[in-house]
Amino acid sequence: MGKDVTEKLKKYIKDDRPGKFKSYVRKHRVDVCEIRLDKDQSLLHYSCKYGQDVIFRYLITKDIDVTLQDSNGNTALHLALKRALKSTANTVYTSISLPLIEKCPSLLEVKNEDGISCRSLLDNLVKKKQHYEQEDQPSFYKSEDENEADDWQDKLADELRNEHDDFSGRYHSDKDEDSYAEGYDDWADRLRHEYHLKHRYGAHQPKKQRETTSSSQSKKQKDSKENLEDIRKKMRQKYEENQKRDRENRLLLKSKNYLKNITSIELMSNEGEIKFNDVPWPFNSDVKEIKNVMFHSALSSCDKYKKRLREEQVRWHPDKFLQKHGKKLYEKDKNKIMERVKEISQELNRLTALF
Repeated sequence: MGKDVTEKLKKYIKDDRPGKFKSYVRKHRVDVCEIRLDKDQSLLHYSCKYGQDVIFRYLITKDIDVTLQDSNGNTALHLALKRALKSTANTVYTSISLPLIEKCPSLLEVKNEDGISCRSLLDNLVKKKQHYEQEDQPSFYKSEDENEADDWQDKLADELRNEHDDFSGRYHSDKDEDSYAEGYDDWADRLRHEYHLKHRYGAHQPKKQRETTSSSQSKKQKDSKENLEDIRKKMRQKYEENQKRDRENRLLLKSKNYLKNITSIELMSNEGEIKFNDVPWPFNSDVKEIKNVMFHSALSSCDKYKKRLREEQVRWHPDKFLQKHGKKLYEKDKNKIMERVKEISQELNRLTALF
């Protein structure tokens, strides 16, 4: 894998951009299990090093090797526990270290080149946690309500992102992703990041300001759940609006490309053989797509729609198509091309019969 690809992935991990990371992996068909960074580290090592739990969870689903040791003998668990010892939050411990231990308990006995085992690091972390728990609720760890809210926000962002991918797939053009305006993944990541920042700085307020009675905590927890539900509804509404606008933009782009490229087949008839993939077909898998692709700009006017429909019927009529381009059709693709032309012609006839 090229250096540019690995540097891009490292940047997305370091900057905590899981949406960008996943999108880049999908677009460039990156095998995350085969990537090796400096010191023979894997992407799992790198995500644990920086405590990026969302990307960590994604990598785990790809069956990446959790037992791999880098040039210093460190496993991903070594780096996760070291990060947890330095961190001021409990997330690295609960969302990365514990899942790794649960997935592969034998990692606890693995020692690095310095002779340090994961078990000894875990023991130090437990001692540190116990030390802080004995004090009067320090700011080192977040409250239970804050952790619950943060976990909920992470799950919500992941849930909506996964629903988005499962429902409509990912749409990419030939342009680099970074040239796009903020997309859904960026938007969800930004909301999650801003939410964490808000609560992180809130945890450093003076102790007296953080102390509340049990009754006020109960009311705050109830209000928090109601607010989270409102946030979910607003995010869903915003997401659906973005999806609607995205679908409209894609249809418009397909329509413009079709109208622009359909003349290319006229030029090819004078230049050389026409193969199946040379024809600017107005649909990919479902012939009913042609209505929006061919007539997207004319659907608002009945007269324009009828006129364009007649033009397309003439263009895709099998006999006329064969008469015009038959001599230039690539012999091995000829039957396949004509089958597709007949399919389009039949759909155009169906649309005409609806008037």
